[in-house]
Amino acid sequence: MRNIKKIVPRIFLLIAFVVLLEALVRFLYEPYDRYSIYANREYEQAMGSLDTIYLGTSQAYYGFDPALFDAELGTNSFNMGTGSQSMFVAWQLLQEAVENNPIENVFLGISFSSLMKEETDDSVLAGYDRMVTLKGKLRFILSDQNGNRRINELFYSTRVENYLNIKRVQKNIKKKLSADYAVMKPTASDNEYSCRGYRTTDKVFDGERKNEENTYYHKWNEEELNEENVSYFKKILELCQEKGISVSLVILPVTGVFLEDAGDVEGMHTYFAEMAETYDAALYDYINIENREELFPDTCFRDSYHMNTTGAQVFGNLLISELKKEQ
Repeated sequence: MRNIKKIVPRIFLLIAFVVLLEALVRFLYEPYDRYSIYANREYEQAMGSLDTIYLGTSQAYYGFDPALFDAELGTNSFNMGTGSQSMFVAWQLLQEAVENNPIENVFLGISFSSLMKEETDDSVLAGYDRMVTLKGKLRFILSDQNGNRRINELFYSTRVENYLNIKRVQKNIKKKLSADYAVMKPTASDNEYSCRGYRTTDKVFDGERKNEENTYYHKWNEEELNEENVSYFKKILELCQEKGISVSLVILPVTGVFLEDAGDVEGMHTYFAEMAETYDAALYDYINIENREELFPDTCFRDSYHMNTTGAQVFGNLLISELKKEQ
């Protein structure tokens, strides 16, 4: 018994030391201009009051502008899109949002890769970094079947590739301790963080594809859907149905050049229409929409499949118009 009394405090001290050390490493080495830092800060501030969230890949975080939707629909929303977001990541983000907010509406942005692409370490870690509650983070780690990746999720120190990058450390310290760090917004060479998880860019697609053909996961083929993505997709729909949450599946627009090599586009519509009917969800398809080329010319995109600021406004207003008709 005496040994236990001695060991337990030491264990807690060790845990506290590791937690503090990890926090210090993250402060020193996590780039000050990472979008997730700013998105999480806003998300925590809004926690408890959100009624609408947007989920999906990078197409979603460039497409759903919460400020536009909130102004027109009176919602209080947040964009939870992350790069190459798998349905596993979307499922984790949804659970945390539902547990901590009075969620009434979920908009799931559908990309060609949503059910086709296998998750990658980078995409899963990007999703994990958007979790803000201890419960959510622990559930995420325990649900992840990749043991090595769990270590990266739990310990940021294992992600640091170069501890001798003193210039990065100095720059991080300077920026993170500056008076305006709490209100500054990160920018990249061709895009910037806007608000509530939404990224914006004024870059305009030049009409030229980078590759001769789309990557396999950008070609819809129902016979090659990733089983794990399909499973978590159904879990998302089931949870929304169980909680009485209105869920909308939104097939996001892409350029004509992209669609030239995108597989069975009509079959994609049929698949999601059937899923929407099965789970009492709404479907909004901006690929098979009439007059697509007129509604979404190349000037609405930053590249072949991501919308720019102009495109996000066109897309947002079209969706808002549809939603208002159904109210």
